[in-house]
Amino acid sequence: MDKRLNIPIMNSKNFEYLREQVKFTGFGEGLENELREALVQGKPTFTLDFHAQYQEDYLKASLNFSKSKETDFYFFNSYKMELQKQGASQELSQQFYIHKGKNITMKEAYNLLSGRSVYKELTNQNGEDYKAWLQLDFRQTDSFGNYKMNQYHDNYGFDLSKELDGIGIESFKDQQYRDEFLDSLKKGNLQSASMLRGEETIKIFVEANPQYKTINIYDTNNKKISQSIPQHQRKEQAQEEKKSAKVKRGTAADGESAEKPSKRKVKQSLG
Repeated sequence: MDKRLNIPIMNSKNFEYLREQVKFTGFGEGLENELREALVQGKPTFTLDFHAQYQEDYLKASLNFSKSKETDFYFFNSYKMELQKQGASQELSQQFYIHKGKNITMKEAYNLLSGRSVYKELTNQNGEDYKAWLQLDFRQTDSFGNYKMNQYHDNYGFDLSKELDGIGIESFKDQQYRDEFLDSLKKGNLQSASMLRGEETIKIFVEANPQYKTINIYDTNNKKISQSIPQHQRKEQAQEEKKSAKVKRGTAADGESAEKPSKRKVKQSLG
């Protein structure tokens, strides 16, 4: 018996493991006492409730645990997130499953339910690791009421770093600032920045939009200013401009060659 935790020694180790899982999935340390008490009770399953607020948005999470059929160990299986957005008539909810070392954190879940995208390392059915952007499709649900999770793999062609280079964010010369900015966007955050627009520096908010291979830019009133032009479109535009310029040069050259003979003829007729 672990006197400090007042639970059997095996469950003491289990408690430490689960506590770390809960903490690093983004739920902090506030559920420790409830977790300890639930392990002492020894029920086959139990749920812990978590509440948080981001500005005017309210969220609730129900963390689901179950006991192994072979041992006294418990597992953190999943959590259901419910989000009430400011001004929205209905709340949004989604079940997120726990995968060892590759969990969608509470803040990432909030960002997904807010309509943004999250970049994660995942594992396929063959046990191979890969990276992809995740985004909820609010138009499609499964039989459990969960939204479809779309994935945009690296070979889809979205390059966040190059898209950001095209909008002129100040302070990007600082490599540490740039790296932290990219990491924040990959977690699904709406990231603030300063951008030079004409001769004026304005505050903006940026989010990744991998589905359309671009980024969204908002002003301080949450009004969309624009989408960046995706890199592949910029290349296509550049190629079209080169073709157009080449055609113009060719047309100009043809015009000159057409004029010269006429001038020569005029001179000959005058002579």
